[in-house]
Amino acid sequence: MPIALSSSARRRLRRAATLALLTAGATTQAATLHVTNLNDAGPGSLRATVQAAVNGDVVTFDVGGAITLASVIPIDRNLTIEVPPGGAAVQISGGGAAIPLFRVGVGAAAALTRLSLLNAQNAVQNNGNLTLTQVLVRGNTGSVGAGVSGCVDPATQTLGVIDSVFMDNHATNGGGAIGACGAITISGSTFSGNTAGQGGGGYGGALAVTNTGSVTITNSTFQGNTAGGFGGAIATDYPGMSLTNVTFSGNTATTGSALSVAGGVGVTVRNTVFASGTGGGHCTNPISAGSNNLNFADPAGVNSCGPTVTVTTDPQLGALGDNGGPTPTMALPAGSPAIDAGVLAGAPASDQRGISRPQGAGVDIGAYERLAAAPPLPGAWRRCQPLASGA
Repeated sequence: MPIALSSSARRRLRRAATLALLTAGATTQAATLHVTNLNDAGPGSLRATVQAAVNGDVVTFDVGGAITLASVIPIDRNLTIEVPPGGAAVQISGGGAAIPLFRVGVGAAAALTRLSLLNAQNAVQNNGNLTLTQVLVRGNTGSVGAGVSGCVDPATQTLGVIDSVFMDNHATNGGGAIGACGAITISGSTFSGNTAGQGGGGYGGALAVTNTGSVTITNSTFQGNTAGGFGGAIATDYPGMSLTNVTFSGNTATTGSALSVAGGVGVTVRNTVFASGTGGGHCTNPISAGSNNLNFADPAGVNSCGPTVTVTTDPQLGALGDNGGPTPTMALPAGSPAIDAGVLAGAPASDQRGISRPQGAGVDIGAYERLAAAPPLPGAWRRCQPLASGA
């Protein structure tokens, strides 16, 4: 037989239940944990702080400098690891050893912000969901995906790269910088000097999509990447790629010095520059959709990218360098045929540096929007210069 409670007893029970919920919420609330030294292990180290973190915590740094790891740090929960805005730069290095720096577990979500990841083997192995923001990834090696690797479940795993730089990474097979699957989104980032394979083999000097997945790239620069086989900058065998306001320059491969997409199907390219590749044509197959793209000095001697790309005179791209903003870019001088030649529909609201579009009668083609008469933004990229040689 049910027990009848008085109204006052019911109120007391409700208050007790509410207090229990609030208390439970307080015990599981995300916390900010602090790294206080540069040791590989022990109290205050990055490794110990990550191990102590619970789901949703933020790991931040009270120190700057180089941390050399002796073994991988696993991330098996939702976690943010970041240098605070304005904080001293932090290098995390493998010291040239054959180890990853981080391994993101299946179902986990890791956000790495304002770090440098250097001199490791497959710097981040991602089997879950990874976001890199203002991260320098340099001097790493591996078989596939020297900077970021991993493909366990392409239906669920994701990779986001925002305002980051991948330089001088080398994969013996594919994906000099990134070899991944799933939903891949790249914006405001630069890939330079990455390589895949040697002596006629290798694919995706910067990026290789290694299994089914979708790729969306905006406001990014691919310069001087090399594949021994195909796809000097990007290689994928799977449909579902969108490129908007991207600059390709000086990439090299036997076929597809910039872009290798099997069959060319499922690819949309807008406001993109293909310039001065070496080896095979800029594209392995004609691009299926898009408009307002430029093709200069196609190594094939013909327009290998098809009718959605217009053969042009020299776009006069400047050398890769500090033109303001968080990442290096290739500036457009006055008189470049890329100026005001893009289509506004679908273009990002700002360029790779954060300059609003359009600055003239139309948006500029490529990752860089020329300012008519103003100095460049302060060079946030200079923060990374002391870290360029690695650790």
